[in-house]
Amino acid sequence: MASLKNRKDQLLFQLKRWSAWLPDQPEKPVSSAWPNGHNLTASSETPDLGFLPQIQRRRLTPLARAAIAVAWDCCPSGHQIPTIFCSTHGETSVCFNLLEQIAARQDVSPTQFTLSVHSGIAAMFSILTNNHAPYVVIATNPENLTNALLEAYSFITETSEVLVVFYDQAIPEIYHPTTPTPSRLSALALYLDKPDPRASDTLSIHPSSHHLNKNDDVNAKLLENLIESICNGDLVIHTGRFCWKLDSHLHNNSLTC
Repeated sequence: MASLKNRKDQLLFQLKRWSAWLPDQPEKPVSSAWPNGHNLTASSETPDLGFLPQIQRRRLTPLARAAIAVAWDCCPSGHQIPTIFCSTHGETSVCFNLLEQIAARQDVSPTQFTLSVHSGIAAMFSILTNNHAPYVVIATNPENLTNALLEAYSFITETSEVLVVFYDQAIPEIYHPTTPTPSRLSALALYLDKPDPRASDTLSIHPSSHHLNKNDDVNAKLLENLIESICNGDLVIHTGRFCWKLDSHLHNNSLTC
């Protein structure tokens, strides 16, 4: 493990826990997925935010509910931990609705405006969980989801733990002719730490030789496909320019990227 930590062509993390929200997934035994995590939709049709007061839950959009649910499930309660939020489209649907209201000269809800900005969900999570640690919000194209892990790596060189949250949803139909869209709402949280030779699960990130066509509709569904692969227990996953590889004490992974 020590020799791998010095290589410049990969990033290494200890994967302490993961949590996902991906509806319409075929039921599979939890044991078939990556260890130390689960898909929350296996036990609920809507994100369970029972840990929040009802008045706060009502303000949240479906995307915000999913992102906050996986982040809360993944991170220890009350933990002060730096967080990276990553989304391609964010609350585009909310923003588009506000633009329609402005065009129609209607009043705009201040609450909806607050939630429409790209950092809105991150700010809500920070406030609702009383987490005073830094957070970063990234807008990236789907092929570059791993940018969030590059950011996370910069954090764990100075601190020990970091939470990474990916989330996205289908965009309004008016954008479909020019922008590939995810097919459904999805969210994924990863609770990461510095690599440790004694740790049971190590996530490594490598450059991938399986580049996707930038015009391919598959690009828009990379987050969904990533979550499906994690739930299926795939140990090597290609995500655009990078390859994710899990080495776990539960699996003898001799595969390479």
